[in-house]
Amino acid sequence: VAYGSIRLFGFLSMLAFLGVLTVGFIYEWSKGALEWE
Repeated sequence: VAYGSIRLFGFLSMLAFLGVLTVGFIYEWSKGALEWE
């Protein structure tokens, strides 16, 4: 695998994935969907 040519793209893809994951988690947490009853 050519890590040199995909380093920036992979890093930005990772940031985008983690960003979407974090936004979704915060959205669900703010709605109270993660509370155990």
